[in-house]
Amino acid sequence: MAKICVIGKEEIKGSNYKPIRDDVVISSIRKIKRFFKVAAENELVVCDKHLEEAVKRRKEFESSIVKIVAVTAVIAVIAIILALLNNSLNFIPATISMVILLFILLLFVSLFRYFPSVDHNVEQKKVITSKRRQITKRR
Repeated sequence: MAKICVIGKEEIKGSNYKPIRDDVVISSIRKIKRFFKVAAENELVVCDKHLEEAVKRRKEFESSIVKIVAVTAVIAVIAIILALLNNSLNFIPATISMVILLFILLLFVSLFRYFPSVDHNVEQKKVITSKRRQITKRR
């Protein structure tokens, strides 16, 4: 299994990289690729020279999600207040369903800016795992 940098798209040799966390989006893409039998089964990593850019892109994605949630919440509050001011309580369920659909649409659009998170704690996990093994062997 080759280690491929997600930014530079080149194969990484050696140990100067950080792995990418497999989250719901990555695992879903892998399942779809396996279904169509086009999966390369590469290990996704970020090389050290692209690490700063990867962190920046992830922060941009996370901030866009926060903005989407905030905008949707404001629209929902305004829509409910307007429905209450007009004494049209019949429209509240329709209003809430439209806000939920808007939220789903905005989340779908934000997936075009998706960037996976970098796993910075790999060394710590390896140390913890090796210590657990040592403790288990002693027992």
